[in-house]
Amino acid sequence: ERLPEILAAIPDDKVERMQARLLSVAHRFLYSSGHVVTRMLHRIHAHNRQPLPSDNHPMRRDDALATILQWLHSKARRGRRRGEG
Repeated sequence: ERLPEILAAIPDDKVERMQARLLSVAHRFLYSSGHVVTRMLHRIHAHNRQPLPSDNHPMRRDDALATILQWLHSKARRGRRRGEG
């Protein structure tokens, strides 16, 4: 019930800082790999007359799927190290 009041009390400069930090990791929550999404990204960028980010761009390289796989890989490495001792 008080959420709008609580959010309105946050200073604008703090909101801007929080939004900037969120933007720096937003690609980690998007699925931008795969054929279907790639075709969609091509259409959106063509419509907006903007070049598509390169394959090395964080949005294309470290999307949600890559983040999940990286996390699973790190868990597997930790598990193997524990089992070796």
